[in-house]
Amino acid sequence: MGSNSVEQLWDEINNIRNILMDKDEVSLLVFYEKTMAKVFLFSCASFFEAEMKKILEEYVKNYISDKKIAELVKNKILSRDYHTLFNWNAANINNFTGLFGADFKKRVETEIENNANFKESTNAFLDIGKERNQSAHNDFASYNLPKTIEEVHTLYEKAKEFPIKMKELLTERNDETNEISSNS
Repeated sequence: MGSNSVEQLWDEINNIRNILMDKDEVSLLVFYEKTMAKVFLFSCASFFEAEMKKILEEYVKNYISDKKIAELVKNKILSRDYHTLFNWNAANINNFTGLFGADFKKRVETEIENNANFKESTNAFLDIGKERNQSAHNDFASYNLPKTIEEVHTLYEKAKEFPIKMKELLTERNDETNEISSNS
């Protein structure tokens, strides 16, 4: 992915942390790290939402020839209902993958079972989304994020693979997962 907005923010956070440490501003550093952990978490969640929406929009445009349907998906599902695509409290992405049909859901489950990196990435992606929702819906300013800023950064690093792998799985050509059943 190269350097992106989240990685640039991480660099800026560390630059300010270093200044506070150099100035021996311990109480400010503690407050800063606690606050920035939530800000960084939101930045990660927002970044992954944008990445997934781009992937899904591209997927729809590539596989649906009717522009009206592609626009419907973009304007209704991707613009307004992204967070309903996932069950953030679940320990899996079945809610999301099931939207693409049973065959695709099974394909992704198999990939997760056989690919430890993808499993770890998926879990990190879900954890970021779950924590984002917890802090967003439980008074962000007073919410006590149960993760340090370093733990959030580690989740981000692990979750970076998730959108890449989902794009790969969505776009792989396979008769079982890409053809409409005559029973539909």
